[in-house]
This record gives sequence, structure tokens and C-alpha cells, in this order.
Amino acid sequence: MAELAGTWLYRSFNPTFVMGNQTPEARISHPPFAGDSGVEDRLIFADARLTLGPAPAPTGLVGTIEWRGGGLNLNGTVLPGAGDEPVGLDIVGTGRPGTGTDGWEYRYHGYLTPRWPKPPDASEGEADQRPTLVGSVFRVKDHNGQPGRWRSPAGYVGSFIAVKQQPPPFTWELSGSWTYLSFHNDPEHVYRGQTYVGFAQKPQPTAQELILQEAFFRLQTPTSNTLQGTVAWLGGTSLNLTGTVRPGVGGEPSSFQMTGIGAGGETGGWEYRYYGHLTRTWPRAVNQRPALVGSIIRSKSHGVSTRPWEASGPRVSAAAGYVAPFIAVDAPFIAVKQITFNHLTLNSPAFQNNGRIPSKYTCEGENVSPPLAWERVPNGAQSLVLIIDDPDAPDPNAPEMVWVHWVVYNISPDTKSLPENVGQARLPQGASLGRNDFERTGYGGPCPPIGRHRYFHKLYALDITLNLTGATKSQIEQAVRGHVLADAWLIGTYQRGDR
Repeated sequence: MAELAGTWLYRSFNPTFVMGNQTPEARISHPPFAGDSGVEDRLIFADARLTLGPAPAPTGLVGTIEWRGGGLNLNGTVLPGAGDEPVGLDIVGTGRPGTGTDGWEYRYHGYLTPRWPKPPDASEGEADQRPTLVGSVFRVKDHNGQPGRWRSPAGYVGSFIAVKQQPPPFTWELSGSWTYLSFHNDPEHVYRGQTYVGFAQKPQPTAQELILQEAFFRLQTPTSNTLQGTVAWLGGTSLNLTGTVRPGVGGEPSSFQMTGIGAGGETGGWEYRYYGHLTRTWPRAVNQRPALVGSIIRSKSHGVSTRPWEASGPRVSAAAGYVAPFIAVDAPFIAVKQITFNHLTLNSPAFQNNGRIPSKYTCEGENVSPPLAWERVPNGAQSLVLIIDDPDAPDPNAPEMVWVHWVVYNISPDTKSLPENVGQARLPQGASLGRNDFERTGYGGPCPPIGRHRYFHKLYALDITLNLTGATKSQIEQAVRGHVLADAWLIGTYQRGDR
């Protein structure tokens, strides 16, 4: 299935942490800078308690979803699994008259992850799999977000994981109470440039880590029902993947199974298995990002180096039988041809990385583009793309969208910098300006309505030039798939009134 081919940013999640419902309140929430504390919280769309029970109809479901300050009533159907396909659910959530959710409507579609067979060398503690629901959520109607601040637009799609809350032994059915977390389908590495996340770097999750690992699925579909590729972590550690695809029946999305075998070196002797689904394509969704949802099991025990950069560093044991849920989001801007981390560099003489952007470059100043410079463009690059966007819009404490401020493409790879106040007349020869989310061609500076936002300045080196005119970020995203050689980021922050 060609729809599964491509590069996906893969995240597995700590089911014990999800089970404990220790989300933002238990950690430093939404810091003004992308430091080590709270970065995982920025992915969280909703943190709630999901309760499901049978309806009078044989295949019906009723229940509630409750979060701090509100909730929805749920009514839906059970999707019987065909053959060895898991049971699924399709639910409508409606707001409660006379409350803060009056007029709200959301839809949920997903699956109960199947029980993994216990590996021969699994320990009792690691093999106690928790029932998990995985899928996607769709906002059917726009509604009040925060009173007096903004409206949450219809058409938004996120992914969710819900973990059953009863103590073991677990019952494998939809009825019951679940800890629910939905996530923004953010295709950017949240720990980029700060902390490696992966078995080779963080072998033992702690109570403060929701994300067990971040990696990249790079998948190909040699035939209509087979998969092959790799799962690769920053730093070069990888597994070779082979698997099969099952087309969805009756409008349901495709499912897949894969086995990951160590590619040698640090991963020699490793074996993992993956089972999951492509999320539903929601009608009337706005810029929906494809995602894969499912679960992973460690099939064999193996050793893990706690300091992979040291040849004789200490090692710990990773036990067979450990099961975790995962979400993988479509990530066309991920460098696919060079694994070297942080090869390309990007900086500005106007501000430091994670520093404040001077007001001159914002809507409160002259609203001109900042000066930027870069080094180490990889060999083979045919063009560069520069994008500035804000993942914290409209409110860093409740982000709803990524707002695009500037798009420049077909920059010559020989170019080393851009001066401030770059308009069409000052662009390097051959370069083009794209459209931003202010519906203008050119630069639109930071203008945050609420709080301190982060502005990601992202440079991509491509092995092609783009045959586009006045392109948006979304159009460029479609065109660059498989052509990104390297990338670099520079993060600046701004809050109204900064001087």
C-alpha cells in the first residue's frame, strides 16, 4: 500500500505513566523555552478520563469523557474485528447543554490493541500488557476555546492513546475506565538538539517520561501487501523492518504488522514486533496529517549501553515482553538521505538560539525579516528551503495550530546568508517567496495574541529544485518527500511587550 510508504516520526509511550494520569500537573508545564522540562506536554491535546459501557443495542457503546473543567457525553458503536483484526470503536462525543461544552462535537475512531503472545524469555513483570485503545479524534464543530480568546476551529484531527485503569489481571473489553491522552500530530522531534531519546540513550524510562523513544520509520511497499524499511534513532542506531499490510474492509483503514531485527553493532540480537493501523481519513478535516497508531513488543531480551558514545560503557538489561503503544506521524521534512545529526547549522546575529527575538522583527516593530546565516550545506544539494512557523498558536498553554510566518524556497545552495528585511527585490537570484498564514506572500513577523511563543526558523537542503509558484508550506511539504538531505533549526521566542 503506497499510503504507508514514506518517512514517519515514531513515538512510543510509557503505558505506566499514561496509566497514572500524571500528565501536565505532575511536571513543569509549558515552559517559555524548549528545554528538557515540559517539552512532552506540548504534544498533549487533551488529558481526560474515558468511561465506556454497553448500550442497549448489541453493538452499541455509551459513556463519558471528563477532563478538568468539562466533559462530553459519548454514544457510538463497536466495530467487530474480522479474523484476527482487533475490535474497534466509532463514537460521537457531544457537549452538555448549559455547561462550558454546550454545542461541542467530536468524533473518535480507533481500535483495542491486540494481546501480544508472551515471548519465551519474558519476565513476569515486563509481560503484563495493559489494554490500550489507539486511534484518532476529529473536531466536528468549531467552538469556544478559551472564553473571550479564540475559537477552536472545526476540522482539527489528533491521535489518541487510552490505557485501561483497572489493576492486573486486565479484562480485554471496551467497557471500563481508561486514562485518555490525545496528541497533536506534530512531525517535529521534540527533543531535537537536547536529548537523544531511544533505547541506546534512555534504556530505562522514569516516572517523568511520557515518551519512551523518538525514532523514524522509513517505509517502502515493494508489493501491495508487503512492507520493508528501517526504524532509526538519532545517532545511527537502527533496526531492519519487514512486514505485511492488510487493506481495510468496509471503509476501515489499512493495518500492518512488522518485525524489526537489529542491524548489527549496538542492535545485534535485538528483535521487536509492531502492529498497528493507519488512522481514518476524516471527511472535512483541515490539513489532516496521516498517522500510524498501534503497539510494540520487545520479542527478545537484550543488553543496552547507557553510554553508547563509550565503547566500554555500562550496560543494562532490556527484558523481553515489554509492550508499549505508539503513534507515528507523517514527516516529509525529515532528512532521509543523510543520518548525520545537526550537519547543517543555522544562526542569526540578531538573537541566540532559544533567545528573545528583537521587537524590530515583529508586528510591534518594523515587521521585517531577521538576518540569518548558515554553514555546511551538504554536497549534492540543489536548493534550500527556509520556513518560519509557530507551533504555539494561539496560546502556548493550549496550542491549536502551527502558524506559518515565512516561506522562502529555491534558494541557491551556494547562498550563505540572508540579510534582514528580505523582500522579493533582495532575494538571491532564483529564490521565491511563498504564502504565509496571514494570506500574504512574504514575511509576517511574530504577533502572539497570548503568552510567549516559540518561532522555529527551519532550513532544509534538498536534492531538487521546486517547480512551484507562490507556494504554501503545505504545498512544499508535498513536493519535498524523499528529497531532504539535511536540516537545521534556530528557535527564537517572543511575547507582546518584549523590548
